[in-house]
Amino acid sequence: MLKRTDTGETASWLLFLIPDADNGLSDGRGGFSGVALYATLAGIPVCAGRYDGGMLVGSASLLDESHSWEENACKLAELLPQDVHVVRIRPGVTTRGRHDIDGGCIDIVVIEGKAPVKNSDPSLLEDLDFPVVEPPLDDECRSAVFTIGGAGGGGSAMQRYSKNSKIKADKKLIDLLDDLYADCMGKRLINSITVNVNIQSANRTGGEANTYVNTNGIVEGASISLGQPMTDWALMEELIHVYQNINGGCYDAKLNKEVEAKLGWYAYMKRIGNLDDPSNVFGGPKGEYFYDKMYGFLLKEDMGNPNFIQAFGGAAEYLRNMDGYKNERFDPNKMGCANLLELLKDCDYI
Repeated sequence: MLKRTDTGETASWLLFLIPDADNGLSDGRGGFSGVALYATLAGIPVCAGRYDGGMLVGSASLLDESHSWEENACKLAELLPQDVHVVRIRPGVTTRGRHDIDGGCIDIVVIEGKAPVKNSDPSLLEDLDFPVVEPPLDDECRSAVFTIGGAGGGGSAMQRYSKNSKIKADKKLIDLLDDLYADCMGKRLINSITVNVNIQSANRTGGEANTYVNTNGIVEGASISLGQPMTDWALMEELIHVYQNINGGCYDAKLNKEVEAKLGWYAYMKRIGNLDDPSNVFGGPKGEYFYDKMYGFLLKEDMGNPNFIQAFGGAAEYLRNMDGYKNERFDPNKMGCANLLELLKDCDYI
């Protein structure tokens, strides 16, 4: 039940919370991770929001007047987890076969359409009597609902990062963000994040950045899961991936993005004198050799040099030695590292 404070009008909605597979309603990190789906009391889905750690990172609504009914319906369907589908079930009769063995009933077969929902006749929706109070899809007023069951065990509470309120992370990751912010490139990178990004720790190896886009391909939010090693340079790589997707589109060749991001934090390590050995994330010592070679050209801002291009290609091939990159697409026409050069604009030295 919702109420408008200005008019006193009320409305009733059905709210379905669909947690991610590895999270409950309370994930121990300060909020709900999954999809919140609002439907009318008649069961018609109207709007949905994807949340990560209690923060809204993507949403869609049939009531969005800036897009058509068809576009809104497709966007709404795309927000649902892949294994969750909305189907219509109409009342019907139970039938028997004329020659049933032992009088058994014919098995009921349920057929589900897997494609995104599209409304071929928008007038069918326009005639619906939606409640006057729209469901609230924001990351503040839902926080009480999305922490049902208490804080849970493990992990510290999520908090907004003081230097960019679009970013939310737990205490340890806040400290890593501070380390990055003290760097010329890290500061520009953090300040350039213009969508809600939720950063949380994970009990596994490596990191992962997930970006959520609308039907027009525009980034609406992102989440970062950071496992071991939980370092400033590992966090920088995932933030660079978010920046790449915001500024260069989510569908570019992923292997190119990986090389550019790794070169970015490799240069960061050189600047701050970090002596960690990162060769295992480059596909081996030979892979690190190519990054060191690229770094030399980066110092000269000579990214068009054929030797830089050759080193970039070599770094990409060595990443293919790692299972996670074996089948990623590589584009030989995108080796100029434009995003990285933009992030380095505030650095007097590379």
